Amino acid sequence: MIRPIITIPQSFLRHLKVNWEIDWRGQSLGANTAGYTQTVYNQFPRWFGASEILLKGQEIAQWRAIRAKAQGRVGMYQVPLCDPVGYTGSRFGGGLKFSTGFKFSTGKGFAYEPFCKAARAAKAGATELRVSSSVTPNVGQIMSHNYWPFVVTEVIEITPGIFDLGVQMPLREAISAEREINLQATGLFEAVEDGMGQITYDASRVVSVRLSLREVLNR
Repeated sequence: MIRPIITIPQSFLRHLKVNWEIDWRGQSLGANTAGYTQTVYNQFPRWFGASEILLKGQEIAQWRAIRAKAQGRVGMYQVPLCDPVGYTGSRFGGGLKFSTGFKFSTGKGFAYEPFCKAARAAKAGATELRVSSSVTPNVGQIMSHNYWPFVVTEVIEITPGIFDLGVQMPLREAISAEREINLQATGLFEAVEDGMGQITYDASRVVSVRLSLREVLNR
């Protein structure tokens, strides 16, 4: 079965609360006879998110349509991992203009994702990554390559514009030199349960929606 991919518009992601975390998926085996606790890690780690967003007016109807497209847990959501304390740069929320200086009739421009580039190749499973970037990455920043997010755990400037990064979780996919890496991560997620994001609103037509998402590993 081909799972549909549904994009959550950037304009919807006015977060009231943000919680992006890695689930290392450890399983406790309890204490052994010596009294030591045993934990087994025999599954692939993945990201999960429990966020609360604010929708107003017509956005509520648009969100209803997005949920219908997803068909519960059938579809995959393409989600920016908005994290204002990790990535502090601009995403050009209004979009980029045509060369003439104009935007589309809707007032929106072309989508733009801020990125850096791999300064050298990195293998799947690597915990270090060298990048070329016009801005200095932040420790704790969530970045991604080909919809596989990772956290920056260390930043060392090698020369102006060239940085060695420590990353976790280890890279899930090899990155060739000169490939683009998103400075603000985007991932593919599914709803934890079919009823995720249900909406109930009153005459104010303003509603907060709770999202419970887990990363899709089989794509």
